[in-house]
Amino acid sequence: MKFLYEYRTSDNVRHDGVINAPNRDAAFAALKERGIRPGSVSEAPGFFNKLFGKGKRWITIGVLGLGCLVLGAVSVHFSREAQSTELQSQISDRHQIYGDAAIIMAGVKTEWRDVLENPGDRILAKFVQPGVVVARIWMQKNIGDELMTTFQSKMETQPNDLTEYRQVKAIVRGLRVELRQYLDDGGSAIGFLERLDERQNLEASIYRRLEAEVLQAKGQPNLYALWQTKNEELRALGIRTIPLPEELEED
Repeated sequence: MKFLYEYRTSDNVRHDGVINAPNRDAAFAALKERGIRPGSVSEAPGFFNKLFGKGKRWITIGVLGLGCLVLGAVSVHFSREAQSTELQSQISDRHQIYGDAAIIMAGVKTEWRDVLENPGDRILAKFVQPGVVVARIWMQKNIGDELMTTFQSKMETQPNDLTEYRQVKAIVRGLRVELRQYLDDGGSAIGFLERLDERQNLEASIYRRLEAEVLQAKGQPNLYALWQTKNEELRALGIRTIPLPEELEED
């Protein structure tokens, strides 16, 4: 498989490249052996390069569509059957936001104010990435009223939107659909936020459990095979993957 990667040199010059690897984790490992610490690595989008032009960055709207299909089609079995059943019933079109790390960090820091005009959408944007624990924002005054403003306006994708912005908007649209269904089933805005919080924490606990299993396997011959297997489970749920075993620190 071909993967596109991006990195910056010590003089802060951005470079892009292509590498062949069996999977994304193997691509990261191969780049590390070359002394490259990439800011992003993604499977080459194939015909989407032609569709959107070579001047575009490597992730396209098509990747989002593919990700949605994968999330709907892949079923992952966990050692804790109760956790698996609960989480699989709540999967939406969320995933980690891929692209320029600086853009993503800036978006999170500013609560995506440059991307989302609606305050309700900015509340939902806190929950876009699986497994990222969110402060208990429903304790804030009038937070339920603010969340309901999501239905007061459309969210348009602009031609000049960055790839990261397009992803955030697409995922927030999915959360809007979840919210509408939750309300139609008799739930409340605050109840929906609590539901999202429970899901985020469940996903975070899954990450910690799988990470602990990799740590426990340090020194064993099957370490890297186990590491790749656990990351496939996390990737199927859109949860961030575990770093290379040698980069993990034991508590």
